[in-house]
Amino acid sequence: MRVTKFLTYLKSYSIEKMERLMSTPIVNGGLEVWCQVEFAEHLKRILSNYTFSREYPYPYSYKKCDMHFIDHQGVDETYVELKCTNPFHSDLKLIINAFLEDINKINHLYDNVIRKVINEKKVCNVDLLCVLIYYGDINTLYTYINLDEVAIQRLDNLATTCGLYVVVYSKYYSPFYNENMLK
Repeated sequence: MRVTKFLTYLKSYSIEKMERLMSTPIVNGGLEVWCQVEFAEHLKRILSNYTFSREYPYPYSYKKCDMHFIDHQGVDETYVELKCTNPFHSDLKLIINAFLEDINKINHLYDNVIRKVINEKKVCNVDLLCVLIYYGDINTLYTYINLDEVAIQRLDNLATTCGLYVVVYSKYYSPFYNENMLK
């Protein structure tokens, strides 16, 4: 699932609900799993032609992704690492470091995933996404993240720098990709 499509589904998930969760002082721990489960349930409702899993193993590795989905035809497969912040209980630097570690993880596991696709003679698009859902001041993010490597999108419609953002890093493989298409 390409980043734009993923972000469209993320935006269709209740922004108010997500913002409320992210900004609630009483939520201490478990926020990430909570968001993963609720978002997967949302996707399951609107994408009935996909199978969803949590803690799904990467091919040829003991490591697992937070969320995995694949369409029933087997032509669109997505691995997702998802981080969430609650500014009341999160050490932002710790969360950003975990997000950057997830980026390193998918960069290292990308070859394993592609080897599986090729070994199984699958003809499918594969996307590995690292997603950070961030509630706070966008300027704070800029101090930690290299903007050349990620896409940042505002999820709410507030007119302040403080709000709900999603940061996405993607590695993509498609056997349908043809360099001649670029010419």
